[in-house]
Amino acid sequence: MYIRDAATAEQNAAARMRDLGFTDARTTPPGADNGIDVVSRSALAQVKWRGAQVPRSDIQRLFGARGTRTRLALLFFSASGYSKAAVECANDLGVMLFEYDPDGSITPRGHAAHHHVQALEAQRRRHEQAERERQRQMREARDREARDRAARAQPAAAPPPWLSPGEQLMWQHRQAQASPHWTPPPQDPTKRRPPSARPTVRSVGCGLTLLAVVGSLAGLLFAAVAISILFDDEPIVDRIGSAGVGMVVASACFLPLVFLVRKTRRQNSHQNGSG
Repeated sequence: MYIRDAATAEQNAAARMRDLGFTDARTTPPGADNGIDVVSRSALAQVKWRGAQVPRSDIQRLFGARGTRTRLALLFFSASGYSKAAVECANDLGVMLFEYDPDGSITPRGHAAHHHVQALEAQRRRHEQAERERQRQMREARDREARDRAARAQPAAAPPPWLSPGEQLMWQHRQAQASPHWTPPPQDPTKRRPPSARPTVRSVGCGLTLLAVVGSLAGLLFAAVAISILFDDEPIVDRIGSAGVGMVVASACFLPLVFLVRKTRRQNSHQNGSG
């Protein structure tokens, strides 16, 4: 608004007070206002339309008009500025001084007014930063939701045709695990793991080992008997027959030991190849 008279100056002061945080500021009705032109639940203000610079006495009268209501802030609006004594008095009493132009814009004067304007600016920056952060979080949430929808809507890619059937299944399984929506299948507690074949192999190995030991002892015994027969006074045919029987029995008793050794070597070669 363009200020042309005292009433317009008071209306402008009320509007500027609302901008300064006193949202319920309003002008007082015409009459005896005890020097108060604009009132609010938390502030009082006086407006000077024309004349010389505001003297110290006007600041003191405004301060006295507040009385015991010390919680109320005090503001002074002037079109012609303030004397040096008035500015010093306002600094001492905590009165906010503002000088307004004909177009309604205001300029702070004194410590209290500058401090209040700086606090409002800092608060405005905090609100803007919080709003920007809220908008950023909303954009990120929308982007995540869009990516999730696109991932759910995208069909599973087919494996390369040159892979074998088993490799194609493994490829599809890896693709499913790479998806952000993949979850491991639930385990069925009713299903039991099949019994391991290791105990059976171990028991067979122990039996073969025992049989090999017994066979080795029996083979040695028969070999000793055959050697003793060679030095007896039996006919040569009986000696050769007894020695042959002893060798056959010894070879048959050593066969389990040979089978156990070959099986053990085969298992070791398989384990080394798979590792």
